Amino acid sequence: MTGTRSPRPARHARIAAGLYFAFALTGLVGTWFFNLTYAGGSYLADWFANRASSSLAVDLIVIGVVLSVFYVRERNSLPGHRPHLALLFIPLTFLVAASFALPLFLGLRELALTQSLPNPNHGQTPNAHGPGGGWS
Repeated sequence: MTGTRSPRPARHARIAAGLYFAFALTGLVGTWFFNLTYAGGSYLADWFANRASSSLAVDLIVIGVVLSVFYVRERNSLPGHRPHLALLFIPLTFLVAASFALPLFLGLRELALTQSLPNPNHGQTPNAHGPGGGWS
């Protein structure tokens, strides 16, 4: 075994991307249903209303910071002409929902990586933009 993995077929990548997009939609609708129907006092103060919510709040804050580092680092390894678009996911994580931003990022990343794979039939990439591929 050489230690390198063979690339996944484009069909599998599209299925995975579709699942990520479905999770993103679920995260968006699920979180914003509760955000829009919230009728309490101070939204951020209520994150720390008791020990259970405080635990989840700290968990989400740490996840958000880790995801921000991930987005910054991952943008450098993504194919495409616009890796800076990955940075848009930092505010999406904190202002919309991590459960929306992460699966959306992973779905787009999956499609971008698939577009950058060489076409074994012609030695060219399937993306019309050339070897730079996706995110454009």
